[in-house]
Amino acid sequence: MSAFTLAEVLVTLVIIGIVAVLTIPAVVKNHQEKTWNTASQVFERRLEEALKSMNAQETLSGYSNTRDFVEELAKHIKITKICENNDLYVL
Repeated sequence: MSAFTLAEVLVTLVIIGIVAVLTIPAVVKNHQEKTWNTASQVFERRLEEALKSMNAQETLSGYSNTRDFVEELAKHIKITKICENNDLYVL
């Protein structure tokens, strides 16, 4: 009858632990990047749809401040927080 010694089992566990320590951060980072990219794409799509809707309703321009524009945009897309800033920047 053949069996593994305690030393062999411990060496195997140490090797598995080292491999896990080296690979898990890369796997987590890759998952986070994929999650961020997906969320970014969804946001871009929703924002584009909201702006198209505003354009069709002719409510895309003519605002004197940022808050008024954001309040109109909030009718078309969910906005969780409105920062206090009164500068409109045109690109």
